[in-house]
Amino acid sequence: MADEQEGVFSTDELKSAVDTFSAGDWIKLGKAADALCWGLATEGKDLLQEALTRALAGKRRCPRSVPVMVFLINAMRSHQDAILRARGRDVLAQAITVDPDDEAHASLLDQQQDKATPDEILLANQTVAAIDEMFSDHEMAQMVMMGQADGLTPHEIQTITGLGPVQYASVLRLIRRRLDKLNIGENK
Repeated sequence: MADEQEGVFSTDELKSAVDTFSAGDWIKLGKAADALCWGLATEGKDLLQEALTRALAGKRRCPRSVPVMVFLINAMRSHQDAILRARGRDVLAQAITVDPDDEAHASLLDQQQDKATPDEILLANQTVAAIDEMFSDHEMAQMVMMGQADGLTPHEIQTITGLGPVQYASVLRLIRRRLDKLNIGENK
């Protein structure tokens, strides 16, 4: 009862909501977790498991005004930020070293050369933060962008979000206009 008064789901309600997730919902969460783990010494499934464990233990509270899937993605993002802060304090703990004379691991060195530079990673992180901030007030735009990122068709996105074709086009216009205003990395 206290949880209802506070405007958050109880752990039982949250568990019930998670139990109703479809296979597609779990795939979306897995893809989001994998994307958040890019460049980290952890896997997406571990990040998702940590977010679920904390939420179902009552350590993270889901507001009733937020869809459970969005809440879990934000919980994973929060945990990712904690990992990055820890990595910033102890960079050597995350370092991977390979002996260049070790032929078995030589391909690892070649793969690492294809990775983004620190400047590219910084710009990408700034862009993601700016986009998150820009759309923090528009949940439907967030849902449409997540659908697009998952490679869903416009029809699939409309079905999931409950938008009609005109409403969907309107949300796309809003997204385009806001992104046009975003000039990260450009000289103004």
